[in-house]
Amino acid sequence: MLEKYGEKAFLLPKGLKFPVINPFTEDYDCRLIYAARIRAKQHNYSEVEKKAEKLYDKHNCESKIDIELQDGTQIQCHELFDLFLIENIEYQDFFKEKLKKYGVKSPEELDKNKKEFFFNEIDREWKAKDENITH
Repeated sequence: MLEKYGEKAFLLPKGLKFPVINPFTEDYDCRLIYAARIRAKQHNYSEVEKKAEKLYDKHNCESKIDIELQDGTQIQCHELFDLFLIENIEYQDFFKEKLKKYGVKSPEELDKNKKEFFFNEIDREWKAKDENITH
């Protein structure tokens, strides 16, 4: 693709990462641009994420799904990833702290009883944003 379309085919051409040109249509593809933005955000390529956002806007790409939550909050499809990513990072940090508390790098290092206690503690103490804190 690099030979055929040049550096514009990728948002990170030197690494041949984040393709945005569809080889069948030979043009920018909004789905590929969107996927590049998501992957860039997942893997902390902030400059690539910004490039993808600009390209997405430049080519008038749109997310077509709007969602209304039970509380009346309206979000667009592309915002879902941001919501899940933030909570996932917070959960990973919480989980890592629990592993440190138990002095292990993985729950697999715990014996059966400690592993059960570990996961019960995780379930008891982790509260997702949509969970009611009082039970």
